[in-house]
Amino acid sequence: MKHPMTLLDVLLDAVREAPGQIVVHVRGDGSELTVTLRELLDDSLRVAGGFREAGVAPGTCVPLLADRSEDFQPMFWGAVAAGLVPVPLAADARRVLPVWEHLGRPPVVVDASTAPLVDELPEGARALALDALREGPAPREPAPGGRDDVAFLQFSSGSTGAPKGVEVTHRAVLANLEQIRAASALSADDVVVSWMPYFHDMGLIGTHLAPLAARARQVKIGPLSFAKRPRLWFEVADRHRATVLSAANFALALAVRRVPDDVLARLDLSAVRLLLVGAEPIAPAVWRSFAAKMRPAGLDPAAAQPVYGLAEATLAVTFPPPGEVAEPLVLDRASLSDGTAVEAEPGVGAVELMDVGRPVAGCAVRIVDDEGDVLGDRRVGHILVRGPQLARGYHGLPGVSAETFTEGWLRTGDLGFLRDGRLCVTGRHKDVLFLNGRTFHATDLEEVVAATPGLPPGAPAVVGSTDPVTGTERVVVFVPWARPPREAAEVLEHVAARVREALFHDDVRVLALPPGAFPRTTSGKLQRRRLRERFEAGAFGADAFATGGQPAGDGALSAEPRADAPRARAQTVEAVREVWARVLERPAESIGSHEPFGSLGGTSLKAMEVLVALEDSFGVTLPPAVIRDHGTVAALAGHLLAVAPGPSASAPEAGEAGESPEGGEAVAAVIGMACRFPGADTPEAFWDLLIDGHDAVAPVPYGRWYDDARDRQAAPRKRWAALLEDPAAFDADCFGIGEDEARAIDPQARLFLELAHEALERAGYAGPRRRGRRIGVFAAVGDSGYREVLDRASADGTPLPASLTGNLPALIAARVSQSLDLDGPALAVDTACSSGLVALHLARRSLLDGECDLAVVGGVNLHLTSTPHRLLEDAQALSPNGRSRAFSADADGFVPGEGGAAVVLTRLDAARSSDDQVLAVVRGTAVNNDGRSMSLMAPNPLRQREVITRAYEAAGVDPASVTYVEAHGTGTAVGDPIELRSLAHAFPVRPGGEPRLLGSVKTNIGHLLNAAALPALVKVVLALVHRRLPPSLHHAPPAPGLAPAGFSVVAEARDWTSAGSLVAGINAFGFGGTNAHAVLEEAPALSPGAASDSPSPGAAGEAAAEGPHLLTLSARSADALRGAVSRLATHLESRPELREGDVCRTASTSRDEGPHRLAAIADGDLRARLTALVAGTGGAGGAG
Repeated sequence: MKHPMTLLDVLLDAVREAPGQIVVHVRGDGSELTVTLRELLDDSLRVAGGFREAGVAPGTCVPLLADRSEDFQPMFWGAVAAGLVPVPLAADARRVLPVWEHLGRPPVVVDASTAPLVDELPEGARALALDALREGPAPREPAPGGRDDVAFLQFSSGSTGAPKGVEVTHRAVLANLEQIRAASALSADDVVVSWMPYFHDMGLIGTHLAPLAARARQVKIGPLSFAKRPRLWFEVADRHRATVLSAANFALALAVRRVPDDVLARLDLSAVRLLLVGAEPIAPAVWRSFAAKMRPAGLDPAAAQPVYGLAEATLAVTFPPPGEVAEPLVLDRASLSDGTAVEAEPGVGAVELMDVGRPVAGCAVRIVDDEGDVLGDRRVGHILVRGPQLARGYHGLPGVSAETFTEGWLRTGDLGFLRDGRLCVTGRHKDVLFLNGRTFHATDLEEVVAATPGLPPGAPAVVGSTDPVTGTERVVVFVPWARPPREAAEVLEHVAARVREALFHDDVRVLALPPGAFPRTTSGKLQRRRLRERFEAGAFGADAFATGGQPAGDGALSAEPRADAPRARAQTVEAVREVWARVLERPAESIGSHEPFGSLGGTSLKAMEVLVALEDSFGVTLPPAVIRDHGTVAALAGHLLAVAPGPSASAPEAGEAGESPEGGEAVAAVIGMACRFPGADTPEAFWDLLIDGHDAVAPVPYGRWYDDARDRQAAPRKRWAALLEDPAAFDADCFGIGEDEARAIDPQARLFLELAHEALERAGYAGPRRRGRRIGVFAAVGDSGYREVLDRASADGTPLPASLTGNLPALIAARVSQSLDLDGPALAVDTACSSGLVALHLARRSLLDGECDLAVVGGVNLHLTSTPHRLLEDAQALSPNGRSRAFSADADGFVPGEGGAAVVLTRLDAARSSDDQVLAVVRGTAVNNDGRSMSLMAPNPLRQREVITRAYEAAGVDPASVTYVEAHGTGTAVGDPIELRSLAHAFPVRPGGEPRLLGSVKTNIGHLLNAAALPALVKVVLALVHRRLPPSLHHAPPAPGLAPAGFSVVAEARDWTSAGSLVAGINAFGFGGTNAHAVLEEAPALSPGAASDSPSPGAAGEAAAEGPHLLTLSARSADALRGAVSRLATHLESRPELREGDVCRTASTSRDEGPHRLAAIADGDLRARLTALVAGTGGAGGAG
């Protein structure tokens, strides 16, 4: 085989000797793209020509941002062929930016997916599109290059400092490729399957360049595909009969946790002869678990081999001899702390480490002490490496390079010992912490610690320590504190939180020591290593990690992470943010709660690191797609809160909730309601429907929508909905609206006008009592499709004269104000499915701010055409079975519903002074938005939880007092689980583990879209009045997340009981991200001396005189008058406790006056007289 002179020769020689050898790129959808080496070279040469055409000078360092393997390879080789220095980077503008600045702002090479990232760089950044480069003419001769020129830059994991790009020369990479080939016996017969990204040295060198140099077949899995489905790695290995694999420790752990045993049992991995494991310290416990996990798949126990390397040595430093079974080395912990490796029996005093083999050919490893003197066999010291594979240094950092590369030796920063010529790595050097493949400088962290408010002056120390059981890293912070007071525990916990945030690691211990306990050299230099050794030897006392703030042994005081810290509401978000920050190599404070993982530079490798770190912290198994499905810090924290075992999210203790900003009596009271729902035209009928567990959903009659051939053909399947019988019905005469104008008005506006008027009547403010009062109208609005109806109905396309004003959703509230002469605010609210509760929130604020004295809150939703149904059907949002199965394991979508409601609010103190009947109290409301989530329509569990919490803060109500939640509960497989997660951690676990009750009115009447919160509100008010909870339908079998969340669906009608007042919460979440929550409480008890029963509106505080009493009723038409008499008779029949005098007084003062009137004299027989009038057999004192 001809010896290559430059890296490009590796590709040229491979094509010359094996032009038909292939690289298989496995795409995200499972399909495969096969590229021969000849095709790769041709493509790369065209890209090289493109670089020349673009005027990029040889020697320029060009960042490469590629989303797909088949795009990266021609990018990389095209840059090499053009004499450029490729710089593989993760596709994250924030990580690219400091590198780009460090390199002098060169052009950035992008593919179609990564092109938008350049827009996030400063103005003037130049993007070179791969597709355009591919149009370039292939050069006759590649650019010449020398063996000592830089072949590419490999930016190492780095630390909290500036980015460091390792300059890998052609000579170094060629030497290391030969070393890898010899150590691994890599040949053309091998099939190398890898998922590792190219910006990682193992991904680029170990699984692309090395196989290429050996003419081996390569199979590349997309990193994100592997992150979503780790089993794919093994399935592809099985399918392609892989012989060589590579991974990091966390990937082994991921496989143990995520790959089902039954999947492995079906696979055959017996062809795998080598599985190289490196990139980070290897935990023996994980090693053993992985070996056991893989046994059913036939993986040879001798295949998995721990290796050691680092970017500064190109990649490989040590390999074990092929064919041996790697076993952990058991050493005496005390001896190891003293600097000597002594083998021991497993036990409490032992520690396990993995032997990483012998130096590769031509490479030397030695161990030195702090003074640089070489140590003997089994003596622990600094690991130094020498060999032809060493990099030239760090790009643009001569000082750092000189410190790291001295006299031909590389100071790795690792500690270890040699044992019969084999290397064993024990940890990192005293000034560096090595965590999950990332390095951090102790001095940087000590600055973070020293800046903590409340700490006394003095220099702290930070060290890393390996857990003897799990092999994971712990971070230990020592702060000088001579006599820590009792409150020091809080300060130390703050230190721990700051270090977690800066270091991005959950396991942080903080100890306070007397200043004299910090070991130093004779020159005064801090000896962090001795602190770590004392910590690991237990020298600070067994109680050194006890919480509670008491001094521990040796005068130490500690703040260890609480067992439930990751599960607390605020701390969970920070725990996730810390992990992201560590993995993404960026300050925690730079990561917004709602920034998508991908936009921050998240890749498959990083996603796995996040998953493993969170699994270890929270004790859970996370699904592979969790970062795709919960792609922000807030969303992922919400998911963890829902699935993590242990204590639920902390909630304020009783009395801790903040005082309501409005004061004790500054709350809103519900004093009247009206509704039109399928099967229920009144609140009373609606209650009957609910308590009887009736489902109003039915097949959509063809006459409703399908009145033309096109719709008939477009709807071959049965469609379901909960529809009003006659949505266009409207008493235009009642409001003085002409027939032509009424026909031009959207039926939603008509219905809302009727509902607002009726609600005011029921509240006692439709007649003279409303005079002098400012009444606001707050309407949840949406599009009914009525304009489409009008357009179809118009023969010549000419719109009706009033169709513009009659069909503007913005005027629905204003029409009520105009028709009823109301002069308060009139607002139309459209936040999609949360519109109703947002309207309630705005109305409540308007009342409490004094903008109005009464507020009508309502909304209507009608489906007047099939268009919305078709769109929802196309989006697969609808249940094909016509059932809204909220919180059921069988949830498969929602069912559209029609209807509307209006409620009347006033201040509670005003209601009392006016003797209004209070049906319920709105204690608090809150509104927020998801902000940036995975998409515009993707819910955000953290924001949902936050809005719930804020509502109780505004209400001054302890969430623990809530016994029932009326959920948004759409019955979708995505929305319901997310809502459960937010609920689970907004509300504390009830005493004794008793579940909190949950329901959704959508199971009865479907999803009313923009008006969806109105039936929920009416339902809760009615339940508070009756002190009973209606059943929520179709929830069996229950969703698996219900019980862990601490909730249970109301399965059958039941009494509603509570140790205190009945308190309920209502959720409403809009698909555009606007979330709302309302806190309702039962009406307060009547004050002493007030009537004990429930009088009609407006008469609560005035005892009725003895009869006879005059009843007067009026209406706009005779039919309307007869309807009013009938409704009153029915009401009296259901409420026999009402006083006759109260009823007559309310009727005469609270209703609108109309031209059709009735008067009746009653003396204890009002109900009988009204019943007779309905039957047509009774007389009245007067009628006209």
